[in-house]
Amino acid sequence: ARSAPTMLRLAIVLALAEAAGSFELTPEGYAEILATNSPEKKEEFIETVVTQQLHGFVTSDVGLKSFAETAPA
Repeated sequence: ARSAPTMLRLAIVLALAEAAGSFELTPEGYAEILATNSPEKKEEFIETVVTQQLHGFVTSDVGLKSFAETAPA
């Protein structure tokens, strides 16, 4: 089960992504994220893909951070 802080963080990330009209969940959107050279943006993009496209959830913030740092370009 997810903790309340994790659920809140996820809700905030999704709300910010939607409100900001941020990057599209497409290969082109991912390329734009990579161009920012921002590990945080890459984490947000990956988490959004997992939750919105795969209807899953991230169970480890540490694992997400590690994956985002080594995710293929």
